[in-house]
Parts: sequence; C-alpha cells; structure tokens
Amino acid sequence: MKNRGIAAGMVIGMLLLSGNVTSQEPKFIGADNPAWSQHVQWALGEQVSCQAAVDDISPCNRFVGRALKRIWGITDFQTGASPPGDYMLANGIVTALLTMKDEWIEIGRANDQSSLEASRAWANKGYAVIAVRPDTPNGHVALILPGPLSASAKWGLNVPNSASFFYLNPDLSYIGKPLSSAFSSDKKGDVKLYYRLK
Repeated sequence: MKNRGIAAGMVIGMLLLSGNVTSQEPKFIGADNPAWSQHVQWALGEQVSCQAAVDDISPCNRFVGRALKRIWGITDFQTGASPPGDYMLANGIVTALLTMKDEWIEIGRANDQSSLEASRAWANKGYAVIAVRPDTPNGHVALILPGPLSASAKWGLNVPNSASFFYLNPDLSYIGKPLSSAFSSDKKGDVKLYYRLK
C-alpha cells in the first residue's frame, strides 16, 4: 500500500511511463493503462538503485538512455557495449545529438520561456523530450515529462515537469519535479532542449 501511495503521488510526472513503445509514432497513454503502475514502479526502483550506488556506471548515470528505450523504444543512446556500460553518459549524449539532427530536433535553450513551453507541449503530445548540458568532467541530462508548467522562483520562468538522476548526488534524484530542480539558475542558458521527431 505504501508503494501505491508513492506511485499515485507521481501520476503527473509519470504519464508516459506506460510500456515498451516500439513504433515510430509517439504514444500518449495515461494512468488507466495496465502497464502504468509497473513502469512507475520500475522508475522508482531505478531511483532507489541510484541512491544506493554512486559510481560512473550507476543507474543514475544511465537512467535517460534506459528510460528512452523502455518508454519510447528509442535506442539512440545505446553504446553496443555489455551492461552496465550499454548506455551513453551525459556528455556522450550531447555529442551524439550533434550527429542526429534528423531525429532529435533542437527546441531552444532553457533560459527562453517559449522554448520551455514548446518542450512541455511536445512532451504532452507523447514525444520524447530531453534537456542536456555538457560539462567537464560530467554533463547532465534530464527527461521532460508531460504535465503543467510550474512557476520557478529560482529561474524566474515557468518550467516543465521533469525527471532527473544525479550520480554524484543521488539523494537529489527525482521523478516529477520542475526542470529547475535539475539545473542551477546560472546554468540554464547552457541547457538545450530537444524532442525526438519520430
């Protein structure tokens, strides 16, 4: 019952965690789908695993690639290596995006209100949407989830719903919080937003 309560509290943040979607068309499936609770529990399990192990191959560092495959059937950020190194890290994803301009469309930067609104709109239509920022030695990638915009006093903008796992600070990892929880205000201009075209 406790797990059900946690899952129910994350309904808005997890609207797309509904199944292994393998078709080219995005799917928007709500909480009435039978697979819904299974994938909420999967994401929560990933968060617990992330918080239990802090290293370069932890679930924190590989979450976005794994979630993209599980939810949308997108394998763009798989490496071909054996687990646990079978998904790219954040800086690898940033580099890969530069070569995937026909698949991943740049929306804009996270310091622009219209880009934040557009990223939310694409997520609400069922598309995979990510926020990426390179850095040395480790960049960061967050998922944009469907749901309403939230006013962020920290950013001074209305921001979309998101999920973000931090391998150096696993206790900060979350599902279903504003995007401003994933990146500091002074870094938002370096954050690029993308959606997967097909």
